[in-house]
Amino acid sequence: ARVLGELGKIQLLAGKIDEGRKSVQEALQIDRTNGYTFEPLHAAYLGYAILSESPPDLTKAITQFEAARDLAVQKGNYIALVLAEKALGATYIRKGELQKGIETLEAVRNGTILKDGQPVQMPASFGAAVAQPFTKATLLEALGQAYEGVQQPEKAVKVWNELYALSGESGFAAAEGEAALNMAKIYTSQKDITNALKYLSIGAEILRKLQND
Repeated sequence: ARVLGELGKIQLLAGKIDEGRKSVQEALQIDRTNGYTFEPLHAAYLGYAILSESPPDLTKAITQFEAARDLAVQKGNYIALVLAEKALGATYIRKGELQKGIETLEAVRNGTILKDGQPVQMPASFGAAVAQPFTKATLLEALGQAYEGVQQPEKAVKVWNELYALSGESGFAAAEGEAALNMAKIYTSQKDITNALKYLSIGAEILRKLQND
């Protein structure tokens, strides 16, 4: 089930949508037959498959991510829960429900989830999962993009700066470079040329080391 799930995710990323969906659905069938805790993770991957379609059915994807979220809570799979909530928030934003998307992402950041618009407090172990560097980095990335999308540059800069610091401490060079360039973009729009040049230079140097032309 795990091999099929990850294979499906890779196939989706490679643009092999039909193959990816088939692999993920087969993984889910195995999960359901055996009662595996991987089911919510693979349910979230099925949401990715829906988003990969052309055109994507955003309403259907939201329903799928909500189902993955509920399964994750039921089975105590908090990594899958974070992934489902992150994808759910991003899909709301993509659909134009910007504030709902931000509220969803901010709730996860604070160790809660939103269900029917109401915060649901989660166990401390959920907060621990959110605090893991890679998980936190992906959440901050989604939040930074969300605040830019709703034209709140001050909040966006604050989030990108948090991602920049976290990435530097954790050795996530690609995320550190991305955060620096996003801060530079916002500073440029604000005509803060000193900071724009500072973070452009940092971002360019990091990407040069990664051989990302």
